[in-house]
Amino acid sequence: MEFEENTLYEDGPHASILEKFLMFDVHGKVYAVGSIVSDITERKRAEEALVASEEQFRRVLAAATDAVVTIDEDLRILFANPATTRIFGFDTGELIGQPITMLMPTSKRERHAAGHARYFETVQQTMTRQAVELVGLGKDGQEFPVEVSLVAVSRHGKRLFTGFIRDLRERKHAELLIRGSEEQLRLLIDRVPELIWTAGPDGSIDYHNERLLAYHGQPIERIQRNGAATIFHPDDRDRAADTWRRALASGSDYEVEARLLRADGEYRWFLIRGLPLRCEDRHVVKWYGTCTDIEQAVRRRQQLQQERDYLRREVRKAHAFGKIVGQSEAITEVLAQIEQVARTASAVLLIGETGTGKELLAHAIHNGSPRRERPMVALNCAALPAALMESELFGREKGAYTGALTRQVGRFELADNSTLFLDEVSELPLELQPKLLRVLQDGHFERLGCGKTLTANVRIIAATNRDLAHLVKEGRFRDDLYYRLNVFPIRVPPLREHREDIPLLAWTFVKELGPAVGKTIDSIPRQTLEALMEYAWPGNVRELRNVIERAMIVCSGSTLSIDPPSKPANARVGVSAPITLDEAQRQHILLTLEKTGWRVGGKRGAAALLGLKTSTLQSWMLRLGIVRPR
Repeated sequence: MEFEENTLYEDGPHASILEKFLMFDVHGKVYAVGSIVSDITERKRAEEALVASEEQFRRVLAAATDAVVTIDEDLRILFANPATTRIFGFDTGELIGQPITMLMPTSKRERHAAGHARYFETVQQTMTRQAVELVGLGKDGQEFPVEVSLVAVSRHGKRLFTGFIRDLRERKHAELLIRGSEEQLRLLIDRVPELIWTAGPDGSIDYHNERLLAYHGQPIERIQRNGAATIFHPDDRDRAADTWRRALASGSDYEVEARLLRADGEYRWFLIRGLPLRCEDRHVVKWYGTCTDIEQAVRRRQQLQQERDYLRREVRKAHAFGKIVGQSEAITEVLAQIEQVARTASAVLLIGETGTGKELLAHAIHNGSPRRERPMVALNCAALPAALMESELFGREKGAYTGALTRQVGRFELADNSTLFLDEVSELPLELQPKLLRVLQDGHFERLGCGKTLTANVRIIAATNRDLAHLVKEGRFRDDLYYRLNVFPIRVPPLREHREDIPLLAWTFVKELGPAVGKTIDSIPRQTLEALMEYAWPGNVRELRNVIERAMIVCSGSTLSIDPPSKPANARVGVSAPITLDEAQRQHILLTLEKTGWRVGGKRGAAALLGLKTSTLQSWMLRLGIVRPR
């Protein structure tokens, strides 16, 4: 049998082939003609698909940005796509049949070739594409980084390898830029004043800047090992920990003010903020945090709060005098001295009897000074026991002594950049005077229970009703402290030395007290004013005010009739006996005590009539030797 011809027939999408054949007998003669028709539609479609696939593959290879080469086991290049020419600079004809090592630097060819066998073997065994970073060589001799990966294939019993070569120059350049940007960012973060940290979703800190390391003096790993709470002030730990736990649970922003431990053992106030970074499903994947030093702001806020509290207390206190009143020569001379010294920072010593208005003059000095924007702070040295005087002046830490349950800011700290008025400074305990002297000399002091030295810029105005020079001679007052206080002494005249101001003072008190007692006074008889001017007023202006207040309370009309106090011996004008100031005070206190039946405290006690605090009157009685008779 012998085939004679094949004919292809196509009818639309269908295709078939006609095969004709001849059949011969034993003598070689044709005795029959036959044909076979085969449907090759599927084969035709497969061939067309293969052609289309090959065309698409060629287009993909032509458009690929990576170099694609096919090599045999001898490393000879069998195929190279257009990207290979673009990356290495060789024409396709220059590459076909050449070893793949021509695309590598000469110095690296032997080392790369030695590893090819093992690499090819690995690729063939795993049948996976494995990538390795190498160095490529362009036609122009330029070396550059490339990433090479191979895929092993078998064809007609031979091993072939398709290599994919990616040019890494742009990526390496981008990585270099990113690395440089990250380094610049890290340098910037390390130099900003804030302490910066990051943490994982569970709150474990995984990064901190150099500022935070320098502040704490220990790596964050040690802090976490010892417990992060150890860096917080004991009074702030629970509050800060609760805030952090709530933020972790809710995944929301948070901020808290707390004191953090510094490497030198000191604590400073910081504003701690945390900001969560969320992924697409809203889960927190990172925490970013900053700690901003707010020590000065907190100190200023605390100081303003203390000043506000102090002013509120002062406002609640009834001021003994509304303003300085007087037109006499004695008062005019005092006002002139105040005007001279007010603008300076010099210490002032006000010397005068009880009730002459020394605190009012101290306010006038302060209000005329550059420190008038801050409130004047006052302390009566005779109003407190000696044991509490030091803490009042210099402050105390919590637990400094039994009963010290809270931290207390002293008057010097409160009066920083302002004025401190020390009334009755002669009563300052002798053992406390050296500490006061030190503050006056260099502005340094310590709180009770704290070894840290504090500084304060304070102007001192002191007042006394005693002869400090005489106390110095008796050894009851330090001479060096006396000289520090006595820089600019001002003698405050008693009321009996400027009697001509009594009518003006009387009317001033009437107007001031009218709203308080609910009465309006239109006139004061001349006889009443003359009687007031005849009285010696051992309690001075304070006593005059008290007398007028009592008269207004009992007055039933608009005319004020005043029954002057009983005149002690030698009280009339022109009558003067050799009596000391202490004796005059002693007599006046005795007279007042007799009127009150020796009742010292209370609304109707002697202290109230004299315009004094009960503790102050008791201190005077002890000093003047006044004892209640049996």
